[in-house]
Amino acid sequence: MFGLSRAVTRCATATPSLLRFFSAEEKMRDAILSGFSEDTFVEVKDISGGCGSMYAIEVESLDFKGVSKVKQSRMVNDLIKKEIGEMHGLTLKTRVPK
Repeated sequence: MFGLSRAVTRCATATPSLLRFFSAEEKMRDAILSGFSEDTFVEVKDISGGCGSMYAIEVESLDFKGVSKVKQSRMVNDLIKKEIGEMHGLTLKTRVPK
């Protein structure tokens, strides 16, 4: 409950435009794509109710083949380190295409 109330408080006090959130999502998506091969799929969603404090990110790439889940997460996290520092929360799913 504590995490949820902090997110709600942060949302209530945040006043940036929706365009900024779209740009933040696109910025993270582009940063992640820059570190992977062209066949990589990346999806970034604001899951904070629109205030930009929590994101869900999914990355599917052949670059993950043979790489542990921990290392996969680190690969993504290293590309968006600055953005992560400004977030309240992040869920990250990584996978190798079938």
